Amino acid sequence: FRPDRDSAERSLGRLTGRKLAFVANIVSHFGWILRSEDWKYWQDQLSSNKVPALVIWAQDDLLFNERSYRQFAFEIHATKAFAWSQGGHILSQSKPDEVAIVISEFLRLADQIAA
Repeated sequence: FRPDRDSAERSLGRLTGRKLAFVANIVSHFGWILRSEDWKYWQDQLSSNKVPALVIWAQDDLLFNERSYRQFAFEIHATKAFAWSQGGHILSQSKPDEVAIVISEFLRLADQIAA
């Protein structure tokens, strides 16, 4: 049930007992959050962002598509949006050095602008 495992699909199928109950509880709680959260409030908060923001993603992300990332970057008035062709959903794991360089450069430029 961890992203660093090659056989995550098979691991989920073998869950029983407390581990299965834990996963079921997490899924149930996540569903409750989706139904109960005030998404309009968060939309308003994000769209009023005035802080420099960087959005980084990989085009081969299996969880969110590129359109979603671009829309999110637009809605939060991101200062910079950066995409890799490959890297999956967890870029900090698949490309830690490259992500660190992009973040460092973004912070350096943001610091220069603020000065």
